[in-house]
Amino acid sequence: MHVMTTEFDRITDLIERPGESLSVEIKSWIDPASEDGQQKLIRGTLALRNHGGGYLIIGFDDQTLQASGVY
Repeated sequence: MHVMTTEFDRITDLIERPGESLSVEIKSWIDPASEDGQQKLIRGTLALRNHGGGYLIIGFDDQTLQASGVY
């Protein structure tokens, strides 16, 4: 259970204080049914994979780091 709590804490921290890094990609709303949305998902996940893993956070403006308000 300790590992799950630690992972949950990390995710909570990322949502409460978002910030991009090599292991964190932040995107506003992505429509996975659209071609543009699919391209964003592919680029974001490949960038994380190339770094060795990480988190893709959707629902925050990647410039202001504020919740995008579009869900």
